[in-house]
Amino acid sequence: PVKPPFTTRGSAKPTGDSVTWSTPVPAGANYRVRVVAIKGDGTFPVVVAGGRATGLKIEAEKTTSAKIAVAAPSLTLSAENPTTVAAGSHFKLAGTVKDPGNFLGTKNRMRVWLSPGKAPAANQAGTQISTVDVETKDDEVKFVIELTAPKEPGPLFVQFGEVSPDFARPDGKQVPFIVLPDLTAGGKPVELKVGPAKVADAR
Repeated sequence: PVKPPFTTRGSAKPTGDSVTWSTPVPAGANYRVRVVAIKGDGTFPVVVAGGRATGLKIEAEKTTSAKIAVAAPSLTLSAENPTTVAAGSHFKLAGTVKDPGNFLGTKNRMRVWLSPGKAPAANQAGTQISTVDVETKDDEVKFVIELTAPKEPGPLFVQFGEVSPDFARPDGKQVPFIVLPDLTAGGKPVELKVGPAKVADAR
């Protein structure tokens, strides 16, 4: 496998709404190319779009071309998810992340960020919970996570996402994340209502 060309391999030239990129690789069959577009100058930029091409055959001393259209990742939550939970209670959230670039690969975990009381001003600003088991098929990542509601009533804001080691720079200075809903793209975090704690039946 060829590592992503973050620093020394390959080149890219933008033309309008497209980018032409090239990199030398050994001859072979069944190559896969994954690309992502990221936004942000810090260590943890957000993935705003991705795409991939598979089954490419590379012949020696020849150029092989592949056009890859990119699309934004998206989040679909289960209709079974609660909208209101009792303070201090356990509840589950389930959903599917659409990952057009297969950025997450075959990772078997995800993470969530929880912000009680006030909506986060930036991605990844909440309390992070990780090691969420997932099921990945093609470009869909299905997840179910069990959470504990805050002890105090009020709004609870939630974001979902994960990092991919495949796209992290070797020097550790840039580690992109999928974060959904993405605040940099105008998204709003998922909002739940935390109601009063349930009173135990004393009978």
